[in-house]
Amino acid sequence: MVRHLAFSGTMRRIFFGIAALLTASTAALAQTTTLVCNLDPSNAWKEVEPTTIELNDAQGYIVIHYAARTLSLNGDRAPARSSGPLPAVFGTDKITASSNGYNDVIDRVTGIFIDTAAQWSWTCQAGKPQF
Repeated sequence: MVRHLAFSGTMRRIFFGIAALLTASTAALAQTTTLVCNLDPSNAWKEVEPTTIELNDAQGYIVIHYAARTLSLNGDRAPARSSGPLPAVFGTDKITASSNGYNDVIDRVTGIFIDTAAQWSWTCQAGKPQF
């Protein structure tokens, strides 16, 4: 009887250990990196706030959250919108995502994001707590 209880305790510890490991692994796979991106200042459209991009290398996708914009020439407005999740290839030097027949490209070295459909560019940096 004593042996049976000891075996039970060992199995219980193994089970909880495996459960904790699986939980930690799932959380690690689900982590995303957020980029904060500013539209090229020479663009006639001015963003109300930065555009953000969520990168998930482990799951192979990105999500782009375009900020609301105002056209400086006449005050026309475009609402904020999101695109994705978009399948993406995470290369050493660039990340390429397919969207509506176009490839959006993020240069990992310079931090430049190019929306090839609009031919617009943003300068991005990793979003992180400032304090």
